[in-house]
Amino acid sequence: MTENGGGDLSAHTLAGFRLRRALSVTGCHAVYQAEDDAGRPVAIRSVCLDAEASIHRRLDNELACLNHLAGVGVAPAVLATGTTETLRFVAGEWLPGMPWRSRVHRARSLADAGRLVPAAAGALSALHGAGVVHGDLHAYNIVVSGDDVVRFIDFESSVIPEKPEASRGVNPKIAWRLAAPELFAFTPGGHRPRPTPASDQYSLAALFYRWLVGRHLRPPQENPDDPSPATDPAPLTGATADRWPTLPQTLATALADDPADRYPTTADFADAFRRAMTPANGRPRQRDSEHLPTLGKSSSGVTGGRARG
Repeated sequence: MTENGGGDLSAHTLAGFRLRRALSVTGCHAVYQAEDDAGRPVAIRSVCLDAEASIHRRLDNELACLNHLAGVGVAPAVLATGTTETLRFVAGEWLPGMPWRSRVHRARSLADAGRLVPAAAGALSALHGAGVVHGDLHAYNIVVSGDDVVRFIDFESSVIPEKPEASRGVNPKIAWRLAAPELFAFTPGGHRPRPTPASDQYSLAALFYRWLVGRHLRPPQENPDDPSPATDPAPLTGATADRWPTLPQTLATALADDPADRYPTTADFADAFRRAMTPANGRPRQRDSEHLPTLGKSSSGVTGGRARG
């Protein structure tokens, strides 16, 4: 989908950016990796001018969220926006690194892994502190750079609580296997509840759980209007619990069914994981050389019951 329209990539350009590869093309919506004049990588999201209004609202919402986060460092910077004869586009900074899923699978030891969780929790705290709720956290829209700096992408259905008009009419896009229980309900007006810092906290903790024990809390959701219940997690065992003895309770608090029982703020959430995974608070470091595949083979979960308070 370039300036010459019709999905023809032969020109390999869009508004002066050289297209390198299509990352996702679905109907009138596409995401590309491109380059600017200096050869720097750029991410481009585009929609056809005649696309459905809902698709344009998603693009408008993402642009509003990215502009709101300008300078914070946890989301791509907007480089250019525009309209051609056939489409609209937003060109943004290409974040170096790899998705969360790839990075955690390449972790070499418990010590290596122990840096990732606090880094992700701290980045989420910065995101919320800047006034944006992501709403759709999963293993592919969390980007980890080589120095374990964590940032986020894909803000199509995110929320700016102080500017609710920006996301009005945008249907939520949610990874249901990681979704907080309250997001499965409907408001009296027949709409899904808007994501909140508490629901983001739950989703990120559910992603941590998935990584540590090798399975999701909640099975695949064929119909989110009739969700399967989340698994009641059992205690962490083995090297994970031995090195980080306070981690099970920390994780349990973030995964509480009731939002009021989770950490009061995302800053508290980040501080709790930072404390729980600080080597000085764990066992001796001789287990640091153990490889992470052992973490995914446990048949156990996280905690025998939900934390309250």
